Amino acid sequence: MQIPWNTTSGKRAAGREGIVFSVRPFITKLGTALVQLLVLVIYLAVGVRAVTNQISDLENAASQGLITIAEKTERIGGGAGLGAQRQKAPRCWSA
Repeated sequence: MQIPWNTTSGKRAAGREGIVFSVRPFITKLGTALVQLLVLVIYLAVGVRAVTNQISDLENAASQGLITIAEKTERIGGGAGLGAQRQKAPRCWSA
């Protein structure tokens, strides 16, 4: 097995560049997965998933004709416990 020639230093390379170049994409993918996990945990802690699942169930029921669109809109707007989870925006957000 012949060791490749390193043109920058004029010496033979030991092949460490290949290890570095293969580890970098792995670290990037691992970081991305950790960010997605963090977002999921925050969504679960705040209760966003429960609200979006309820809205999805209402949308599915309306598309199947089990409830009317007006019923769906009213439930999303404040009925079915969804309005109770909403909070007013802070004063600094209002114009």
